[in-house]
Amino acid sequence: MSKEHLTNSQVELKKTLEEEELKAELRQQLEQAVASGDYSQQLRLWRALLPYEKRPGLALTEIKELKKHLSSS
Repeated sequence: MSKEHLTNSQVELKKTLEEEELKAELRQQLEQAVASGDYSQQLRLWRALLPYEKRPGLALTEIKELKKHLSSS
């Protein structure tokens, strides 16, 4: 395995781990929103958790909006 290939694999692994961590955080926040009855937040989180393959633009937009919303809270 070449050094360049190893580096590319490491980058992909890091990206995948970051996405999985974000998804886990969003799932936890969704559970909290369900428990509190915050339907607006539930909708935002649900959309952010949609598989990228089905609605890539919407999922990325929702994640960006959630990050802004959470950082301003």
